[in-house]
Amino acid sequence: MKNIKFYSIVFLLAFFCLQAAKDSTILLLQTDTKTVKIKWIPMGSEVYVKHYLGGYNLYRFEISKNANGTLSRSNMVQVNPKPIQPLRLNEVPPNDAKTATDVQFGLDFVENYRNQPKSLKEASDKPNGVNYMFIFNLYYLLSSNKSAQNLGVYYEDKTTTPGKTYLYILKSPTEDKVLGAQLVDMSRPTKIFKPFNLSQEQKAMEVNVKWVEDSYFGTISYNLYRSDAPKGKYVKVNKGPITTIGGTGYSNFIDHTDTVESYGKMYYYKASSVNFFEQESELSEPLAVKSTRYLEQAPYISQGLNLNKNEIELKWIMDAADKGYVKSFSVFKSHTGEGVYKKINAKPIDGNTFTYKDGKIENSSNYYRVCAYGQGGDSLCSLLKGVFLVDSIPPAKVEMTYGVCDTNYIVTIRWKRNKEVDFLGYRVFKTYSPRQEPLRITEGHIYDTVFVDTLPKKISDKKIYYAVSAIDLHFNPSALGKYIAVKIPDKIKPSAPHFTDYVVDIKGIRLNWELGLDQDLYQVTLYRKSKFDFDFMAQARFRGDSLQIKEYLDTLTKSNESYYYKLVAEDSSGLKSEVKNAVGIKQMDKFLPQKVENLQTLVSRPNKMLKLTWEFKGNAKSFKIFRAKNGQVLETYEFVSGSMREFYDKYLTPNTEYTYQVQATYFDNKSSYLSPIVKVKY
Repeated sequence: MKNIKFYSIVFLLAFFCLQAAKDSTILLLQTDTKTVKIKWIPMGSEVYVKHYLGGYNLYRFEISKNANGTLSRSNMVQVNPKPIQPLRLNEVPPNDAKTATDVQFGLDFVENYRNQPKSLKEASDKPNGVNYMFIFNLYYLLSSNKSAQNLGVYYEDKTTTPGKTYLYILKSPTEDKVLGAQLVDMSRPTKIFKPFNLSQEQKAMEVNVKWVEDSYFGTISYNLYRSDAPKGKYVKVNKGPITTIGGTGYSNFIDHTDTVESYGKMYYYKASSVNFFEQESELSEPLAVKSTRYLEQAPYISQGLNLNKNEIELKWIMDAADKGYVKSFSVFKSHTGEGVYKKINAKPIDGNTFTYKDGKIENSSNYYRVCAYGQGGDSLCSLLKGVFLVDSIPPAKVEMTYGVCDTNYIVTIRWKRNKEVDFLGYRVFKTYSPRQEPLRITEGHIYDTVFVDTLPKKISDKKIYYAVSAIDLHFNPSALGKYIAVKIPDKIKPSAPHFTDYVVDIKGIRLNWELGLDQDLYQVTLYRKSKFDFDFMAQARFRGDSLQIKEYLDTLTKSNESYYYKLVAEDSSGLKSEVKNAVGIKQMDKFLPQKVENLQTLVSRPNKMLKLTWEFKGNAKSFKIFRAKNGQVLETYEFVSGSMREFYDKYLTPNTEYTYQVQATYFDNKSSYLSPIVKVKY
């Protein structure tokens, strides 16, 4: 069910192109009443390859309604000044990895087109690996405007007039053949519908949000946002577009799993739809979710005691971390270990009660399970506990001694042998998380203290946990011993960190980045290279708690010099992430000018002059004095030597208000900050 949306897009494309019999492309249009975005999809690899070199021409008619109700069209106008073609490798901008990938994608498609299906009908009739890749190519073009433009199947017409109706025609530059046509009404902007009917399911520290799949043909993906308040700021939680491809496969639903930070906290989610042209809808109505703490360990029945022939008392324990989150218990019983278990408590047992008396003993063999029910509606059940009228003492816990997984994913575990006289054998359990109920992987029981297990080779987990339970001749199982964690060989490189922002100021270059979601991340190294370096040099390393640091200020930069930075992640197995490209940043001038301060005036009317004094702590080449009369604009008035800290103004007019300001000029002709303005009445 994961590819329902994916294939429905393709089949709708086939329908709109009249089963690919007459037209060889589909035109998709979007308008905001001012411009028109056009994207066309070749209906088969032969069509794409045929026009790969020659390209396309796009024409436009204006459609108008006459007074008698009939329609008329204007003369045909060519929209594009030159044929629309894919970029060539020599046209890719430097360091533009995304565009380079697109161009190589198109070249590979052309080179291998003979192995591709010749039409959408063939692709849908024979869904094999090659056909699936052809359909994926179409999805690739639909999902990104930039990719479609790089591959020569996208154009934006900015010469339209609001309120008009246009007919667009796509042709080959070398053939007078219509490849596709579509109408657009400029008075009706393209709309995209927001998702609705959001719901959620939870498990440990995760919220799975799902919503009804949009049946609108133009919707190709979704985004999910989260906020701490209903009307707060919503932040996108998905790293890439959300589609049914790779999801959990809910029928008629889209879903995405978000990791939350704490229990008992309210979170609010909204979703949006994205169409073929990367236009995003408004956000949906909010979904309020309270994160709930789920139980991590199942109860352990520590005692089953025969009080008398008619009564058995059970006692169990819960992990200390779970005690405050148990809502109730139930006790189930069967007369055989593999029989049908029935609940024997008439009312729920309080979550703070850890004992139960069974007063209906009808057989000598009694097997019990205790189930704990959490506040979040979850439940975990204990292992079996057999209570016999003759012997109900289980063997001691099994002590694990060894566990290793080789590079062929074969696991070998060992444990110490039990010494009980009535010992019968062992049962082996495994789980990928110690918080989940383990799976029994042995049929019946084994007597040996060595067990070999084979794991699937395509496994993303980093560890697997094994535990062993011993049974006696009365089939009393011991409590599971402590799990032994077996490390699975890691052959998957960690995700590459990526820069999110940078700031350049006089202090240096400040870098910000984000990390991937790898659980076994060991360290992240920041490298730097300048024009004086032969190779990148390690600038800083982050390990342990310092991995939470996601910014760095490089103060060892020089003015007007360019630097290149890259990040490399390394996991606990020593595998390093790949570096796609480095970011280049130029350091601004670190010069910090000083300020002319304490500008003062002293008027001497008898001498018919005015004295200016000021302070400046730096070494100045000269000082520029600005003056204005009666509120006019300040203008350069005089220059004095840099050794001076005073100036006498003798060209004054009585009853005039003068405004002064002073600025220093350094020996490299840079200027200081201006002094504060002073005003004086002469």
